[in-house]
Amino acid sequence: MIKILFNRSKKLNKEGKGLISFSIALNGNRKYISSEFYVFPKDWDDKKCEVRKSDQNYLKINRALKDTKSKWENREIELRSTGDFFTIENIVSEEKNYANFIDFCQKEAKKRYEIGDNGYSQYSYYRNVIDELIKFQGVNIPFKAVNLKFINDFREHLLRKRKDLSDATKSKYLRALKTLTNACADDKIIEPIATRRIKNIKAVSKPRENLTFTQLKQLETIDFVDKNLDYYRDLFLTGCYTGLRFSDLINLKKENIIYNPDDGGTYLRIQEKKTKKWKANIPLHRLFNGKVLKIFAKYESRFRETIFPDLVTDQCVNRNLKIIHQIMKFDVSNLTFHLSRHTFGTLMAELDIAPYLVQQYMMHSDIKTTMKYIHTSRMNQNKMLERIVFPD
Repeated sequence: MIKILFNRSKKLNKEGKGLISFSIALNGNRKYISSEFYVFPKDWDDKKCEVRKSDQNYLKINRALKDTKSKWENREIELRSTGDFFTIENIVSEEKNYANFIDFCQKEAKKRYEIGDNGYSQYSYYRNVIDELIKFQGVNIPFKAVNLKFINDFREHLLRKRKDLSDATKSKYLRALKTLTNACADDKIIEPIATRRIKNIKAVSKPRENLTFTQLKQLETIDFVDKNLDYYRDLFLTGCYTGLRFSDLINLKKENIIYNPDDGGTYLRIQEKKTKKWKANIPLHRLFNGKVLKIFAKYESRFRETIFPDLVTDQCVNRNLKIIHQIMKFDVSNLTFHLSRHTFGTLMAELDIAPYLVQQYMMHSDIKTTMKYIHTSRMNQNKMLERIVFPD
């Protein structure tokens, strides 16, 4: 029920006017919302709940009050007709009006494109999850259907019907759905769901793959017939020489490259978008004999906002790396941009670089993540030793 009230707080402002507000009651809850209109007590009609003609703005105020009340009442009727759970916030907030759960998910995905350092990748990732949800139950999933059973059924769908997906992908999709349903509950569109009760899908960890120093040298020196591949080769090699994530690399700017006159070195510095704190200080002149600086020099004349002038998606890069992999025939399952990061971490470990430095360069928040590369390096060293025949 929606009512119009005058001077609910029984307090007048400095001009002696009282506030006109709305009272909305729903499911035992009540919310008061300001109309932002103030009138003198003598100009308010309590019986008709409107401003008297004695106020020179009575027509404007009464029309605005009537239109707002009518809009919210119509919105309440519309929400009731869907049978979905809704709150007072859903009635009064136009920004949170969604057609169904898929509509909500799509708008959440767009939000992730607009915020954070890895916006596009996050958007693409959630788009894939949404496509999977549509395959699961179609495009018109009502909010009332989103509950614990819905999430568990989606989990079973991934396990039983999507044999083509890796366990890691299935696990990520399930976690993403939990995130989306929690966001939906935070917006008070659905009731909170105890998502912790749903078992995660365990992904079998595979050994991290990486290129060797020899393979990097082969990649550096090959002369591709298709010169378009040179750009993608350079992106990949930059990842191998710096350990940067794709989102950080593709957004590198000239101001990220700092020359230090004290030691004559060139450093890469990256700043967090939100906190403005420096999260990396990488000595480019020291790592891999400064090879990445030669790559940057190739594009210096084409510098615009970013060091790499052609802004491409990680999907586009990976498609071209697949072609490069077919040419090079490296002994790895796939040549993807993320493999460059694994290559950097593993080669740093093989060179016995201190783990805390590798952590700093790779911008890991947890040293445990860095130690995985140390473990992989030791495995590779053991394999090399197995091939050696020591004399008696």
